[in-house]
Amino acid sequence: MLGRNYALAGLVVKGDQIGRKLGFPTANVDVAGLVLPPHGVYIAHAVTGGRSLRAAVNIGLRPTLEGAPTAPRIEAHLFDFDGDLYGQELELAFVKKLRDERRLASLEALREQIQRDVAEARRLFESEA
Repeated sequence: MLGRNYALAGLVVKGDQIGRKLGFPTANVDVAGLVLPPHGVYIAHAVTGGRSLRAAVNIGLRPTLEGAPTAPRIEAHLFDFDGDLYGQELELAFVKKLRDERRLASLEALREQIQRDVAEARRLFESEA
């Protein structure tokens, strides 16, 4: 209905470093005051500092983790990126929802699901090209 993909932008803030520990570092976007898409895992184009990257993005409450937040978070795993984005603006243009957010049995199960999500996102991006 917008005539384009839904997009949002915010500053990258420090998170809990759990994605990094699982092998999938994320850029955590400050979403205070923004209208968000429904909770779930998405593929998105990410733009920061004039550079465009592909990403797998989780929006939600991280139900697998102990002490999960009460406010939604956006965590973007940027493909083939290694750098520091803290304090920089990151724009995310959502392409497709992969799945709903759900509670998993363990951190290992979460790591395996993220691995599947990233593989599916890469496959979808390749078919888009």
